[in-house]
Amino acid sequence: MPLVGVVIGGVLVLLGDAVRRRIEWRRTQVEGLHRAGTEVVAVLNRTCGELLERRERGEATPLHGGSGARREAASRFFAQPGSDALRPQFNDLLRAHARLRQATFELTPEWDATLEEYEVALQTFRNELQAILRRGRVPADQGSSVEDVMAVASPLRWL
Repeated sequence: MPLVGVVIGGVLVLLGDAVRRRIEWRRTQVEGLHRAGTEVVAVLNRTCGELLERRERGEATPLHGGSGARREAASRFFAQPGSDALRPQFNDLLRAHARLRQATFELTPEWDATLEEYEVALQTFRNELQAILRRGRVPADQGSSVEDVMAVASPLRWL
């Protein structure tokens, strides 16, 4: 009888350890995705801030300034598990950022609409990222087909 208790206790310890490791692994994935997403937001906002400062000074728009940092942040983001789930929001954010970089600095409704589009896309991306953090679970990647890879490669030209 004591041997049965030892075996049951050992099995419970092993199951508890497996559950603990799985929870830690999920937390690590969520933290990595959040950190990479936050880096993307920071890099894009830095460029946006520079654009706004240049606009206030009346200087020309730097169309390609900081593209290396943007590409690096995007690469880190897409290397994280679960990043595929945020691809639509990420693509919208990149498109809006590219339009903002290419917009003229004249005080027009188009400029205001472009800036607002960027801010909405940024907030949507951040909201989705925060939702993943709150859930504590990275969405399952469905695997990447050739079409999926091309869908990621195409928006990277906006960086």
